[in-house]
Amino acid sequence: MRRIARILLIVIGGCASGIAQQQNNPVQSFLDSFYAARRLRQQQERFKAEQAQRNMEMQLRMEQAQTEMRLQQRQQDASASQAQGEKEMREKQFELEKLRLELEKQRLAPGNLSGITVRFASTPANAEVDVDGIYWGTTPTADLKRLPAGTHTVVVKKIGHKPWERKIDLAAGDDRTVNAELEVDSTKPHISGLN
Repeated sequence: MRRIARILLIVIGGCASGIAQQQNNPVQSFLDSFYAARRLRQQQERFKAEQAQRNMEMQLRMEQAQTEMRLQQRQQDASASQAQGEKEMREKQFELEKLRLELEKQRLAPGNLSGITVRFASTPANAEVDVDGIYWGTTPTADLKRLPAGTHTVVVKKIGHKPWERKIDLAAGDDRTVNAELEVDSTKPHISGLN
């Protein structure tokens, strides 16, 4: 750097001395060349400082852009994962709803194509009857002819008694009465008049 400044000083000094000789003022000529070299050096230093500042700003912008891109990618990944989970949940809910509707359709179907007739009775009477988680009435029930053939879970329950639960297998043409003997639940308080 100093070497360049010296060369410039000599070159400028030579030019300035030519001009100075024309003006016949050697001191002025020296000062002009000195100040010209100093201005050039200041311009170079200012240019370097500005270039360093621009480089630092550019690097900062690049790091900021990379950080934003990583954040967007993480958000997209999270959204995609959440959307996939929501889609799977909706599909499962749809399947469950289809099954529920199919069971309800079978339960409400007119007529008895399989010829199955089932009645439920209990001791004590007036207990609730659930078949496969669906309420069917209270005991004693009328003839139920809408149950399809297959295995069914029957729960008979009454306040103050232990629930009675059994699995029953029904085949086409069955005509059956299911009797449930409910036991008093001694762990729960008994209120008279509710039997």
